[in-house]
Amino acid sequence: MTSTVSHHPPGPEPPPRSFGGPLLSRYQALVDGAGLTWATRVHRWREIGRGGQGVVFLGQKVGADGFALPVALKVFSPESYRDDRAYDDDMARVGATAGRVAVIQQDNLLDVFDFVSHDGIRVMGMEWVDGYDLRRVLTQGTLDASKERLSPAHWRYVSDVVLTAGPVQPRLKPGVAIQVLRDCLAALAALHREGLTHGDLKPANVMLKRTGAAKVIDIGSAMDLRSAAGRRAWSPAYAAPEVLDGGPVTPTADLASLGYVLVEMLA
Repeated sequence: MTSTVSHHPPGPEPPPRSFGGPLLSRYQALVDGAGLTWATRVHRWREIGRGGQGVVFLGQKVGADGFALPVALKVFSPESYRDDRAYDDDMARVGATAGRVAVIQQDNLLDVFDFVSHDGIRVMGMEWVDGYDLRRVLTQGTLDASKERLSPAHWRYVSDVVLTAGPVQPRLKPGVAIQVLRDCLAALAALHREGLTHGDLKPANVMLKRTGAAKVIDIGSAMDLRSAAGRRAWSPAYAAPEVLDGGPVTPTADLASLGYVLVEMLA
């Protein structure tokens, strides 16, 4: 995943955290375990992503009479926090924000359906998106694999309309890039109307579904516009200048990040 940095509000430097605490041990045991079952009947999982906030797994939510639903589970790591209380305080913010996102139900914004504490470690339950993140799409490997697997006629269509070679990495054709942009703008507009900012928009946080629609994912860094308190995380390559200077993440900063993503898609 793209490198993400965290920012704490100005103040005295916290003492260095001990990385051998019981909370971190419980997190590691949870991440290393072969499976997990709790009240929501989620199990049979495998790792599908890893970043600065923790690990994301593909799981299965099991119901009655053979019902099974693939879900994404984000396990939040306590490793970067100065102590267990700081982790709990920030998870309270993340959980409250996740609850607000869960009721938005906008088609281009990731659906959140659960936020639980498993032996003190927070786990967010989200929809599993069948597709690829934009970071992976814009790689030479994806371009080469597409050319290898598609028929010559289909490959010509893809190269002319969807994805083509670029000077450094593959790029999307303008029509497709603008459609991705429109979907992301719709997701951000829904967040901003509810007084929230995404805070970490980048190619890895834009999923392209097999249907062609784009979804903005990873709301773990989302912030309430009314409060500047708490940790903030962003990816330096896609952060607005004012954010890099320590300023707040505003809707304008989200739009700047999306603008950088658009440039990357096209160039």
